[in-house]
Amino acid sequence: MDEISGGKMKLIIDRKRWLRGGGNDSCLLDGEGRMCCLGFYGIALGFSGEEILEKPEPNNLNESDGFIDRRWPEWLVDRRRYNTKDCVLLMRTNDNKDLSDGEREDQIREIFMRNGIEVSYV
Repeated sequence: MDEISGGKMKLIIDRKRWLRGGGNDSCLLDGEGRMCCLGFYGIALGFSGEEILEKPEPNNLNESDGFIDRRWPEWLVDRRRYNTKDCVLLMRTNDNKDLSDGEREDQIREIFMRNGIEVSYV
């Protein structure tokens, strides 16, 4: 993720490695190296592949004090370990079997954009 003009951050999602449209059995990073949109975001925030491997949701990553890992911003996961509304929307949109890739990309881009992150797909 890089700083761009206007103070927004930019997130790049690689379509070849993007795990999407598979229903509720998705994870941040699977054993084949594919990631959901939040997996790409987690890597951009500094999580290692090992930390997010086979984790189903951001709120599954905790620090030793039992609170959510603070690398996740509060717009995504609150400090009590609950996924926020936008986090749940990202997961549902990413995994929705009924969306076309174009619809999925637009909806994910919109959710990230309202939280100050510009998304590009390559």
